[in-house]
Amino acid sequence: MKNKKYIINTLIILVITSVVLYFALKDNFDKTLHIILNANKLLILLVIVIMLVAFSLQSYGLYKIAKEYNNELSFKDIFKQIIIVQFFNGITPFSTGGQPMQVYMLNKSGLSIANSTITILQNSILFQVALVLCGILAVLFNRLYSIFGNDEILARLTILGFIFNVIAGIGLLLFTFSTSLAKKITFFIINILKTNI
Repeated sequence: MKNKKYIINTLIILVITSVVLYFALKDNFDKTLHIILNANKLLILLVIVIMLVAFSLQSYGLYKIAKEYNNELSFKDIFKQIIIVQFFNGITPFSTGGQPMQVYMLNKSGLSIANSTITILQNSILFQVALVLCGILAVLFNRLYSIFGNDEILARLTILGFIFNVIAGIGLLLFTFSTSLAKKITFFIINILKTNI
């Protein structure tokens, strides 16, 4: 029964992937195929290795947090979850399907809904901290080596992205450590939006 369910789920994923690829490639299929076949194979391999390393690091972070709530979780299970989350982020608008799916999968792995949500929140804070650190490095490297050259728009967009990541990080920390303050800020923003609409 379990194998049958696994086969059905795999077939559903393959069908969804095929439909998405069809609509993504139908207009320029020959050109896209030509680019893929003539691409540097070593660079493609390097990209795959970097992606696997990135997924492994994400899995390790989530694994260390989730182990606090369920000691029986294995790294392999978390790694599979990270891959599935990437898939659901890819097929849903604004990548909104990944985290609910992650909560569901952690719950299936033995964590309660509350602990699954806390785990995802803690993991999101870590991710946000990493983004802010990368943003700081990007701004510093640009100042030192002028990576963007004379492209002022790109430089400003990088700084803007960095500011948004800092705000998102502060927001996550507020929701974690001070729910009352977070509620006040949320209702304040809602009231501003209500008066302006």
